[in-house]
Amino acid sequence: MPRRLRFPVLALLFTLLAAGCSGGGEELPEAPQLLARSADAMAAVSTARFDLDVQGTVGGFSVQGAAAQVTREGQAAGTVTLDQGGQVSELEFVFTGGMLYLQGSTGGFREV
Repeated sequence: MPRRLRFPVLALLFTLLAAGCSGGGEELPEAPQLLARSADAMAAVSTARFDLDVQGTVGGFSVQGAAAQVTREGQAAGTVTLDQGGQVSELEFVFTGGMLYLQGSTGGFREV
């Protein structure tokens, strides 16, 4: 690198490093305070939604994925993608009262 370009490049690098390392100015809360505020915020949550990509067997089923909404009371409803002997199918499910119900492409929900 030519000597006349070396100083501006080094000055630019130093400025970028200094800017990247500087704090945002606001103090972060202590861990106990942050956890307490998080717990208060989560207390207001009544449902949560999730999407999973899975490879494995769950309860004798070869599961590939699931998408569902769960409630604070332990209920859930959504879809699950299963590999049934090489044929991939998507089933609806409901989990309520400690029981799991699946609905295939035809018919109603069946208790599993």
